[in-house]
Amino acid sequence: MTERVFDCTSNSMWLNHSHARAGKPRPPAKGFIAAVLTAVVLVPPAGAAEAPQGFAVATLSAASVLLLLRLFGTRVPWGWFGLLVGLAALVIPRGQVAAVGPGLFVGTVLCVLLWLINRQPGRRDHSRPALGSRERDAQLVMGLSGERHVSQVLARELSSDFVLVNGLKLPRGAGDVDHLVVGPTGVFLLETKMMAGKIECAPDGTWHRTKVGRAGTYYEAYIGDPAAQVQRNIFAVRNCLRRRMPSLFRGTPLWIEGLVVFAHPRTELTADHSRVPAVRVDEAVARICLHSPRRVLQAAEIESVVDALLAEANERRLPVTHQAQSAQAMVSGLSPSVALSRHKQPLSPSRTRRPALARWPAIPTTL
Repeated sequence: MTERVFDCTSNSMWLNHSHARAGKPRPPAKGFIAAVLTAVVLVPPAGAAEAPQGFAVATLSAASVLLLLRLFGTRVPWGWFGLLVGLAALVIPRGQVAAVGPGLFVGTVLCVLLWLINRQPGRRDHSRPALGSRERDAQLVMGLSGERHVSQVLARELSSDFVLVNGLKLPRGAGDVDHLVVGPTGVFLLETKMMAGKIECAPDGTWHRTKVGRAGTYYEAYIGDPAAQVQRNIFAVRNCLRRRMPSLFRGTPLWIEGLVVFAHPRTELTADHSRVPAVRVDEAVARICLHSPRRVLQAAEIESVVDALLAEANERRLPVTHQAQSAQAMVSGLSPSVALSRHKQPLSPSRTRRPALARWPAIPTTL
Protein backbone atom coordinates (compact mmCIF):
# COMPACT_ATOMS: atom_id res chain seq x y z
CA MET A 1 0.00 0.00 0.00
CA THR A 2 1.37 3.41 -0.92
CA GLU A 3 0.84 6.37 1.35
CA ARG A 4 2.23 8.86 -1.14
CA VAL A 5 -0.87 10.00 -3.00
CA PHE A 6 -1.30 13.48 -4.47
CA ASP A 7 -4.76 14.70 -5.46
CA CYS A 8 -4.69 17.44 -8.09
CA THR A 9 -8.37 17.08 -8.99
CA SER A 10 -10.32 20.33 -9.01
CA ASN A 11 -13.94 20.09 -7.89
CA SER A 12 -14.79 22.96 -10.22
CA MET A 13 -14.71 20.46 -13.10
CA TRP A 14 -17.77 18.76 -11.60
CA LEU A 15 -21.11 20.12 -12.69
CA ASN A 16 -24.30 18.62 -11.36
CA HIS A 17 -26.97 17.90 -13.90
CA SER A 18 -29.34 20.78 -13.23
CA HIS A 19 -26.60 23.40 -13.01
CA ALA A 20 -24.96 22.22 -16.21
CA ARG A 21 -28.19 22.32 -18.15
CA ALA A 22 -29.25 25.68 -16.73
CA GLY A 23 -25.85 27.29 -17.16
CA LYS A 24 -25.31 26.33 -20.80
CA PRO A 25 -27.45 28.26 -23.30
CA ARG A 26 -29.07 26.42 -26.14
CA PRO A 27 -27.34 26.68 -29.48
CA PRO A 28 -28.73 29.40 -31.79
CA ALA A 29 -31.35 28.27 -34.26
CA LYS A 30 -30.36 27.79 -37.86
CA GLY A 31 -32.33 28.17 -41.05
CA PHE A 32 -33.78 31.69 -40.80
CA ILE A 33 -32.67 32.65 -44.32
CA ALA A 34 -33.90 29.34 -45.72
CA ALA A 35 -37.27 29.85 -44.00
CA VAL A 36 -37.61 33.36 -45.43
CA LEU A 37 -36.84 32.18 -48.96
CA THR A 38 -39.25 29.25 -48.59
CA ALA A 39 -41.98 31.59 -47.37
CA VAL A 40 -41.43 33.91 -50.33
CA VAL A 41 -41.86 30.95 -52.69
CA LEU A 42 -44.84 29.34 -50.90
CA VAL A 43 -47.03 32.31 -49.93
CA PRO A 44 -48.10 33.45 -53.46
CA PRO A 45 -49.32 30.05 -54.77
CA ALA A 46 -50.83 29.07 -51.41
CA GLY A 47 -52.66 32.39 -51.10
CA ALA A 48 -53.91 32.18 -54.70
CA ALA A 49 -55.89 29.06 -53.79
CA GLU A 50 -58.18 31.11 -51.51
CA ALA A 51 -57.82 34.66 -52.86
CA PRO A 52 -57.97 37.33 -51.63
CA GLN A 53 -58.04 36.36 -47.90
CA GLY A 54 -55.64 33.49 -48.51
CA PHE A 55 -52.75 35.87 -49.23
CA ALA A 56 -53.18 37.66 -45.91
CA VAL A 57 -53.54 34.45 -43.89
CA ALA A 58 -50.55 32.77 -45.56
CA THR A 59 -48.42 35.88 -45.03
CA LEU A 60 -49.48 36.12 -41.37
CA SER A 61 -48.68 32.43 -40.84
CA ALA A 62 -45.20 32.75 -42.35
CA ALA A 63 -44.50 35.90 -40.34
CA SER A 64 -45.60 34.17 -37.12
CA VAL A 65 -43.26 31.22 -37.69
CA LEU A 66 -40.34 33.53 -38.47
CA LEU A 67 -41.07 35.60 -35.36
CA LEU A 68 -41.11 32.46 -33.18
CA LEU A 69 -37.81 31.41 -34.72
CA ARG A 70 -36.24 34.76 -33.88
CA LEU A 71 -37.60 34.94 -30.34
CA PHE A 72 -37.32 31.33 -29.12
CA GLY A 73 -35.02 29.53 -31.56
CA THR A 74 -34.48 25.87 -30.72
CA ARG A 75 -36.66 26.11 -27.61
CA VAL A 76 -39.64 25.58 -29.92
CA PRO A 77 -40.21 21.86 -30.67
CA TRP A 78 -40.50 22.46 -34.39
CA GLY A 79 -41.23 18.85 -35.27
CA TRP A 80 -44.19 18.54 -32.91
CA PHE A 81 -45.35 22.04 -33.78
CA GLY A 82 -45.39 21.20 -37.48
CA LEU A 83 -47.24 17.95 -36.78
CA LEU A 84 -49.96 19.79 -34.82
CA VAL A 85 -50.38 22.43 -37.52
CA GLY A 86 -50.55 19.74 -40.19
CA LEU A 87 -53.20 17.81 -38.25
CA ALA A 88 -55.17 21.03 -37.82
CA ALA A 89 -55.11 21.52 -41.60
CA LEU A 90 -56.63 18.07 -42.05
CA VAL A 91 -59.19 18.28 -39.26
CA ILE A 92 -60.53 21.85 -39.49
CA PRO A 93 -63.51 21.89 -41.87
CA ARG A 94 -63.43 24.32 -44.75
CA GLY A 95 -66.58 26.22 -45.66
CA GLN A 96 -66.62 29.67 -44.08
CA VAL A 97 -63.05 29.33 -42.77
CA ALA A 98 -61.52 28.10 -46.00
CA ALA A 99 -58.99 30.97 -45.92
CA VAL A 100 -57.10 29.32 -43.05
CA GLY A 101 -56.03 26.49 -45.37
CA PRO A 102 -53.15 28.40 -47.03
CA GLY A 103 -51.93 29.63 -43.64
CA LEU A 104 -51.88 26.14 -42.14
CA PHE A 105 -50.14 24.77 -45.22
CA VAL A 106 -47.40 27.40 -45.10
CA GLY A 107 -46.98 27.00 -41.34
CA THR A 108 -46.65 23.23 -41.64
CA VAL A 109 -44.01 23.41 -44.36
CA LEU A 110 -41.93 26.00 -42.49
CA CYS A 111 -42.07 24.10 -39.19
CA VAL A 112 -40.99 20.85 -40.84
CA LEU A 113 -38.18 22.69 -42.64
CA LEU A 114 -36.89 24.19 -39.38
CA TRP A 115 -37.13 20.84 -37.64
CA LEU A 116 -35.02 19.18 -40.35
CA ILE A 117 -32.39 21.92 -40.16
CA ASN A 118 -32.14 22.11 -36.35
CA ARG A 119 -32.75 18.54 -35.27
CA GLN A 120 -30.08 16.95 -33.08
CA PRO A 121 -28.40 13.64 -33.94
CA GLY A 122 -30.42 10.62 -32.95
CA ARG A 123 -29.71 8.63 -29.82
CA ARG A 124 -28.11 5.87 -31.83
CA ASP A 125 -25.58 8.26 -33.32
CA HIS A 126 -22.26 7.37 -31.65
CA SER A 127 -20.89 10.93 -31.70
CA ARG A 128 -20.01 12.47 -28.36
CA PRO A 129 -23.02 13.85 -26.45
CA ALA A 130 -23.24 17.64 -26.28
CA LEU A 131 -21.90 19.41 -23.21
CA GLY A 132 -24.73 19.99 -20.75
CA SER A 133 -26.90 17.19 -22.13
CA ARG A 134 -28.22 14.43 -19.91
CA GLU A 135 -26.04 11.89 -21.71
CA ARG A 136 -22.91 13.98 -21.15
CA ASP A 137 -23.79 14.53 -17.46
CA ALA A 138 -24.22 10.78 -17.05
CA GLN A 139 -20.81 10.24 -18.64
CA LEU A 140 -19.27 12.69 -16.16
CA VAL A 141 -20.83 10.86 -13.23
CA MET A 142 -19.61 7.49 -14.47
CA GLY A 143 -16.18 8.86 -15.37
CA LEU A 144 -15.57 10.39 -11.95
CA SER A 145 -16.83 7.25 -10.27
CA GLY A 146 -14.43 5.16 -12.36
CA GLU A 147 -11.49 7.44 -11.56
CA ARG A 148 -12.22 7.18 -7.86
CA HIS A 149 -12.44 3.39 -8.07
CA VAL A 150 -9.13 3.12 -9.95
CA SER A 151 -7.49 5.48 -7.44
CA GLN A 152 -8.60 3.24 -4.60
CA VAL A 153 -7.24 0.14 -6.32
CA LEU A 154 -3.89 1.75 -7.12
CA ALA A 155 -3.44 3.22 -3.64
CA ARG A 156 -4.31 -0.10 -2.01
CA GLU A 157 -2.24 -2.43 -4.17
CA LEU A 158 0.86 -0.41 -5.11
CA SER A 159 3.80 -0.77 -2.77
CA SER A 160 5.27 2.09 -0.76
CA ASP A 161 7.98 2.59 -3.41
CA PHE A 162 5.43 4.16 -5.77
CA VAL A 163 3.91 7.65 -5.84
CA LEU A 164 0.38 8.18 -7.18
CA VAL A 165 -0.76 11.52 -8.62
CA ASN A 166 -4.45 11.92 -9.51
CA GLY A 167 -5.88 14.53 -11.87
CA LEU A 168 -2.63 16.18 -12.99
CA LYS A 169 -3.12 18.80 -15.71
CA LEU A 170 -0.19 19.90 -17.85
CA PRO A 171 0.13 22.34 -20.78
CA ARG A 172 -0.52 20.80 -24.17
CA GLY A 173 -2.01 17.73 -22.54
CA ALA A 174 -5.29 16.10 -23.52
CA GLY A 175 -7.16 17.23 -20.42
CA ASP A 176 -6.34 15.85 -16.99
CA VAL A 177 -3.99 12.92 -16.55
CA ASP A 178 -6.37 10.68 -14.64
CA HIS A 179 -3.62 8.85 -12.78
CA LEU A 180 0.15 9.14 -12.94
CA VAL A 181 2.24 6.49 -11.19
CA VAL A 182 5.96 7.03 -10.57
CA GLY A 183 8.06 4.23 -9.14
CA PRO A 184 11.12 2.04 -9.65
CA THR A 185 9.61 0.49 -12.79
CA GLY A 186 9.13 3.87 -14.46
CA VAL A 187 6.52 6.53 -15.13
CA PHE A 188 3.01 5.40 -16.09
CA LEU A 189 0.10 7.47 -17.39
CA LEU A 190 -3.29 5.87 -16.86
CA GLU A 191 -6.43 6.97 -18.68
CA THR A 192 -9.55 5.62 -16.98
CA LYS A 193 -12.63 4.71 -19.01
CA MET A 194 -15.86 3.80 -17.24
CA MET A 195 -17.71 2.36 -20.22
CA ALA A 196 -19.86 -0.72 -20.44
CA GLY A 197 -20.37 -2.81 -23.53
CA LYS A 198 -18.18 -4.60 -26.05
CA ILE A 199 -15.10 -2.50 -26.70
CA GLU A 200 -12.57 -3.40 -29.35
CA CYS A 201 -9.70 -1.78 -31.21
CA ALA A 202 -9.61 -2.59 -34.92
CA PRO A 203 -6.35 -3.41 -36.75
CA ASP A 204 -6.26 0.15 -38.14
CA GLY A 205 -6.28 1.56 -34.58
CA THR A 206 -9.87 2.81 -34.53
CA TRP A 207 -11.97 2.09 -31.45
CA HIS A 208 -15.52 0.77 -31.48
CA ARG A 209 -18.02 0.34 -28.67
CA THR A 210 -21.19 -1.71 -28.98
CA LYS A 211 -23.99 -1.68 -26.43
CA VAL A 212 -27.28 -3.50 -26.12
CA GLY A 213 -30.40 -1.33 -26.03
CA ARG A 214 -33.51 -1.88 -23.94
CA ALA A 215 -35.16 -3.74 -26.80
CA GLY A 216 -32.18 -6.10 -27.08
CA THR A 217 -30.80 -4.49 -30.23
CA TYR A 218 -27.13 -3.60 -30.66
CA TYR A 219 -26.01 -0.05 -31.41
CA GLU A 220 -22.78 1.93 -31.67
CA ALA A 221 -21.96 4.13 -28.65
CA TYR A 222 -19.37 6.86 -28.22
CA ILE A 223 -15.85 5.97 -27.15
CA GLY A 224 -13.48 8.32 -29.00
CA ASP A 225 -9.79 7.43 -29.19
CA PRO A 226 -8.42 6.77 -25.69
CA ALA A 227 -5.03 5.70 -27.07
CA ALA A 228 -4.54 9.07 -28.78
CA GLN A 229 -5.51 10.84 -25.57
CA VAL A 230 -2.85 8.91 -23.62
CA GLN A 231 -0.24 9.64 -26.28
CA ARG A 232 -0.88 13.39 -26.10
CA ASN A 233 -0.50 13.30 -22.33
CA ILE A 234 2.73 11.30 -22.65
CA PHE A 235 4.04 13.98 -25.00
CA ALA A 236 3.19 16.70 -22.44
CA VAL A 237 4.85 14.81 -19.56
CA ARG A 238 7.94 14.05 -21.62
CA ASN A 239 8.33 17.69 -22.63
CA CYS A 240 8.04 18.79 -19.02
CA LEU A 241 10.65 16.33 -17.78
CA ARG A 242 13.02 17.11 -20.66
CA ARG A 243 13.06 20.76 -19.60
CA ARG A 244 13.27 20.21 -15.86
CA MET A 245 15.25 16.97 -15.63
CA PRO A 246 17.34 16.56 -18.81
CA SER A 247 19.59 14.02 -17.07
CA LEU A 248 16.78 11.46 -17.28
CA PHE A 249 17.09 11.43 -21.07
CA ARG A 250 20.87 10.99 -21.31
CA GLY A 251 22.41 7.59 -21.81
CA THR A 252 19.53 5.19 -21.31
CA PRO A 253 16.55 7.57 -21.58
CA LEU A 254 13.47 7.38 -19.43
CA TRP A 255 10.59 5.76 -21.32
CA ILE A 256 7.13 6.91 -20.26
CA GLU A 257 4.52 4.18 -20.43
CA GLY A 258 0.80 4.60 -21.09
CA LEU A 259 -2.18 2.49 -20.08
CA VAL A 260 -5.88 2.68 -20.86
CA VAL A 261 -7.74 1.24 -17.88
CA PHE A 262 -11.35 0.09 -18.23
CA ALA A 263 -13.03 0.11 -14.83
CA HIS A 264 -16.61 -0.89 -15.62
CA PRO A 265 -17.45 -4.45 -14.50
CA ARG A 266 -19.52 -5.06 -17.66
CA THR A 267 -16.77 -4.26 -20.14
CA GLU A 268 -15.86 -6.84 -22.79
CA LEU A 269 -12.42 -5.72 -23.94
CA THR A 270 -10.56 -6.71 -27.11
CA ALA A 271 -7.66 -4.34 -27.65
CA ASP A 272 -4.77 -6.33 -29.12
CA HIS A 273 -4.26 -3.72 -31.87
CA SER A 274 -4.26 -0.65 -29.61
CA ARG A 275 -1.26 1.68 -29.89
CA VAL A 276 -1.34 1.93 -26.08
CA PRO A 277 -1.87 -1.15 -23.89
CA ALA A 278 -5.46 -1.42 -22.67
CA VAL A 279 -6.30 -3.47 -19.59
CA ARG A 280 -9.05 -3.99 -17.06
CA VAL A 281 -8.67 -2.37 -13.66
CA ASP A 282 -7.71 -5.62 -11.92
CA GLU A 283 -4.77 -6.03 -14.33
CA ALA A 284 -3.33 -2.52 -14.02
CA VAL A 285 -1.22 -2.91 -10.87
CA ALA A 286 0.41 -6.13 -12.08
CA ARG A 287 1.21 -4.45 -15.38
CA ILE A 288 2.95 -1.61 -13.53
CA CYS A 289 4.82 -3.63 -10.91
CA LEU A 290 6.02 -6.39 -13.25
CA HIS A 291 7.13 -4.04 -16.01
CA SER A 292 10.79 -4.29 -17.04
CA PRO A 293 11.90 -0.69 -17.58
CA ARG A 294 14.67 0.54 -19.81
CA ARG A 295 15.82 2.68 -16.94
CA VAL A 296 15.15 1.91 -13.28
CA LEU A 297 14.30 5.00 -11.24
CA GLN A 298 16.02 5.49 -7.92
CA ALA A 299 14.19 6.83 -4.86
CA ALA A 300 15.63 10.34 -5.28
CA GLU A 301 14.69 10.38 -8.97
CA ILE A 302 11.12 9.36 -8.15
CA GLU A 303 10.80 12.33 -5.79
CA SER A 304 12.36 14.67 -8.34
CA VAL A 305 10.00 13.55 -11.10
CA VAL A 306 6.94 14.16 -8.91
CA ASP A 307 8.34 17.55 -7.81
CA ALA A 308 8.95 18.59 -11.42
CA LEU A 309 5.46 17.65 -12.63
CA LEU A 310 3.67 19.33 -9.72
CA ALA A 311 5.81 22.44 -10.11
CA GLU A 312 4.95 22.58 -13.82
CA ALA A 313 1.24 22.49 -13.00
CA ASN A 314 1.68 25.23 -10.38
CA GLU A 315 3.60 27.53 -12.68
CA ARG A 316 0.81 27.32 -15.26
CA ARG A 317 -1.62 28.48 -12.55
CA LEU A 318 -3.70 25.38 -12.78
CA PRO A 319 -5.86 24.20 -9.86
CA VAL A 320 -3.56 21.86 -7.98
CA THR A 321 -3.96 20.70 -4.39
CA HIS A 322 -0.69 19.52 -2.84
CA GLN A 323 -1.12 16.81 -0.30
CA ALA A 324 0.37 13.57 0.87
CA GLN A 325 -2.87 11.65 1.22
CA SER A 326 -3.13 8.44 3.17
CA ALA A 327 -4.04 5.52 0.97
CA GLN A 328 -5.93 4.02 3.88
CA ALA A 329 -8.20 7.08 3.89
CA MET A 330 -9.00 6.55 0.21
CA VAL A 331 -9.60 2.84 0.55
CA SER A 332 -11.85 3.21 3.59
CA GLY A 333 -14.37 5.28 1.68
CA LEU A 334 -12.89 8.69 0.85
CA SER A 335 -14.17 10.69 3.80
CA PRO A 336 -14.95 14.39 3.19
CA SER A 337 -11.71 15.50 4.80
CA VAL A 338 -8.84 13.27 3.83
CA ALA A 339 -6.24 12.24 6.35
CA LEU A 340 -2.74 13.50 5.69
CA SER A 341 0.28 11.29 6.12
CA ARG A 342 3.98 12.00 6.27
CA HIS A 343 6.41 11.36 3.44
CA LYS A 344 9.11 8.85 3.98
CA GLN A 345 11.58 11.21 2.33
CA PRO A 346 12.05 14.94 2.83
CA LEU A 347 9.92 17.15 0.65
CA SER A 348 11.37 19.91 -1.46
CA PRO A 349 10.70 23.55 -0.41
CA SER A 350 8.01 23.90 -3.08
CA ARG A 351 5.90 21.28 -1.29
CA THR A 352 6.39 22.26 2.33
CA ARG A 353 3.53 24.71 2.59
CA ARG A 354 0.41 23.61 4.36
CA PRO A 355 -1.66 21.34 2.08
CA ALA A 356 -5.35 21.98 1.55
CA LEU A 357 -7.79 19.22 2.36
CA ALA A 358 -9.23 17.83 -0.85
CA ARG A 359 -12.77 16.66 -1.33
CA TRP A 360 -14.04 14.17 -3.83
CA PRO A 361 -17.36 14.92 -5.52
CA ALA A 362 -20.31 13.10 -4.04
CA ILE A 363 -20.76 10.30 -6.56
CA PRO A 364 -22.72 7.07 -6.16
CA THR A 365 -20.34 4.19 -5.58
CA THR A 366 -22.42 1.66 -7.50
CA LEU A 367 -20.90 0.95 -10.89
